Amino acid sequence: RLTTELPGQEYYKGITDAVSKIIHAEGIMGLYAGLGPTLFVAVPNFAISYTVYGTLKEYVLDDDLFYNLRKVDVESGEESIG
Repeated sequence: RLTTELPGQEYYKGITDAVSKIIHAEGIMGLYAGLGPTLFVAVPNFAISYTVYGTLKEYVLDDDLFYNLRKVDVESGEESIG
């Protein structure tokens, strides 16, 4: 709310003023307004990104072009994906 104020129409004087006014007007749950829609967008985004990253990492490290990125166990000489 503090960042979306228009110049000349400021309601909050700073972060502490904004927090105190929100708690006074809406209660402690007012600080969490908008969290649901944010998580609704962010959670699938992170899940897809993490899945794609892991899949591409395995694909790239299996390619012979990137052999120098593989970890090799010193004792057994066995290769593992880094």
